[in-house]
Amino acid sequence: MDTEKEIQSKKSPRPLIYDWSPESVAAWVSEQGWPSYVGKQLQEWLGRGVTNVDEMTNIAKQRRQILAAAFNFNPFDEIKVLRSSEDNTVRMTLRLYDNNTIEAVGMVYQNRLSVCISTQAGCRMGCLFCASTQAGFARNLTHGEMLQQVYAVGRQYEQPVTHVVLMGIGEPFANYNEVIRLLKTLNDPRYLNLSQRRLTVSTCGLVPMMIKFAR
Repeated sequence: MDTEKEIQSKKSPRPLIYDWSPESVAAWVSEQGWPSYVGKQLQEWLGRGVTNVDEMTNIAKQRRQILAAAFNFNPFDEIKVLRSSEDNTVRMTLRLYDNNTIEAVGMVYQNRLSVCISTQAGCRMGCLFCASTQAGFARNLTHGEMLQQVYAVGRQYEQPVTHVVLMGIGEPFANYNEVIRLLKTLNDPRYLNLSQRRLTVSTCGLVPMMIKFAR
């Protein structure tokens, strides 16, 4: 089972807003004394995966400044992009606020755009055929860090994301709670609205978690 310590090894200066549920974001907006429509506007922008409050053009500048002071909208300090000239595959190396690096990949096939994301920084499973385990395990990724990988890859293409595969760095079922949250968000009409059959979870075989997931 995951723990808070495993999920986030040290706190970033501001909470990542994508780690908050829509209900928690709406409650925060209400606590500021802002009209409820501002919460709806904010949620619409979060559903698009924005990483800069300046993109939220229908929210007043003063409120955007308050949002920027209260929350982090981008979990990545640096993003490196490699694109194949043969098939338009994109490989992204993303550096997190604590200097851990993860990878995400975008793959196009006909009218499909599949995004493969990481669920952990490093991996402790020890599979001999996998390079991800060689550097050891650092920590689990948060819901927001996984979600923003999908958006980051999606921004590299001119077509919508149609499939998400959890097959990057890490063992998804070793980060069970955050992965389940992510799957629900990807299925949520307020976000990517992907059907469950377009979401794939790869595992090296954590049987108790597989049984729990199947239920």
